[in-house]
Order: sequence, then structure tokens, then C-alpha cells
Amino acid sequence: MIWMKWFLSVFAALLIWVPQLVNAGSFSVTPLRIDLSKAESTRVINLYNLESKPVTVQLQILSWSHKDGTDQLTSTRDVIVTPQVFHLKPNSLQIIRAGLLRKPDANEELSYRLIIEEIPEPPSAEFTGAQIALKITLPVFVAPEKTSKPQLEFQSFVEDDGKLKVKILNQGKVHTKIQKFVIFAEGKAEKILAKYDKSLYVLPGQVRNILLKTEDRFFSGTDKLIVRATSSNESMDFYASAGPP
Repeated sequence: MIWMKWFLSVFAALLIWVPQLVNAGSFSVTPLRIDLSKAESTRVINLYNLESKPVTVQLQILSWSHKDGTDQLTSTRDVIVTPQVFHLKPNSLQIIRAGLLRKPDANEELSYRLIIEEIPEPPSAEFTGAQIALKITLPVFVAPEKTSKPQLEFQSFVEDDGKLKVKILNQGKVHTKIQKFVIFAEGKAEKILAKYDKSLYVLPGQVRNILLKTEDRFFSGTDKLIVRATSSNESMDFYASAGPP
């Protein structure tokens, strides 16, 4: 059959032109977040190579903040991690130590990110594909000397195209991690206006902006919007005040 011969020839050509890939390594990391404080200024991180081949790993720790709704990472000497570069044998464990080099802030939590990055081996001269390296980032928090809690505030604005802009402000001195949230009009909890199913951190004194597609234009401009946020298995309700676009 002519069409079958044509299909096989095209399929074979596609196989020829598909670029080769070098798979990233596979790691197991514990814990998934590092908490430091005045009382506990060092922590141990366990990194296990799940692959049957050796891998070279590089570590870096960066200061972490939000700006215009995006993460900002900058160099810092506040926290050190050792070893910074190491060769990890197949199916073996590497102990990593993180240590605080500065005093915790008296009032506000400090935020960092630990970058765990695979350094791929140089490809052979014949290799023409793409290399994929594993990269993991873990949050690092330094507790303030004074005990504090996050203080969340939500603002909302319905844009001309019907999308809902949600501004999340954390006016507290420590971070919070929101697992998900839904928005509905007061008295209409059964009708979800918009929802966000991804987890996100809101750092102390900082803002996150989320743009959501509305599920239903059933509300009026006078309706009070409620945000039902889930954080650490706790459900919390907030009024979403009208804010600037």
C-alpha cells in the first residue's frame, strides 16, 4: 500500500531528526525546607543519588525576595553550605551542612534559596543532542528572635476582559505558604468565582500578584468577595477588598 510506505518513510525520517537527549540525574533530598534560628544555627541536608551512575553536584545559596510578582535571587554571605561542589557515587548519600553566618533579625524572618544543581559531564565529540541537568531549589528560612505570625491581606480587581487580579500582601514578619485558594461572593459559597490550585510562598512584607480567569460572572460590583485559602491544612477566610487594577 502506497500510503503505508509513505507513512513509514516519513516516520523513519522523523526518527533520524529527533535530537538525542541526556537524561537528568535523580536525587532524593531531605528535608525539603531548611529552618535556621538563633537556637539552631546549623542544619543537615541529606542528598541521595538514586541513579546507577556518578554525578557531580554544585550548591549555591542565594537571598530570596519578591519583586513585581516574581522571585528575585541575589548573592549572599549570610548562610554557607558545604561542600559546595562534590562528586556523588551511584546510589550513595552525601551529607550537606548549612550554617548561619549572621545573627537572625530581631523582628523579621530572613528568606533564602538553596540551589542544588547537577553539573553534566562534557559530551563526546560525536554527540549532537541536548543535555538536561537536574536543578532543585529549596527554601531556607531564618526565624526572627521575636515570635511572629504572617498577616495576610487580599485585594481584588475585575479587569475589562473579565479576569480577576488578586493582590496578596503579607504585612507580617514571617512567611506563609498558601496551598490553594478559591474566591466567591459573600453568601454564594457554592458558586466559585475563581480558583488557584498551585502553592505559593508570600514572604514577609512582600506582595504576590495573581491573575485568574473567572468561572462565572454572577456577581455584581457591590458583592463582597471572600478568599478561602488553605495553608498547612488550615482553611482561612479573608475579605478581598477592592484594590487598584
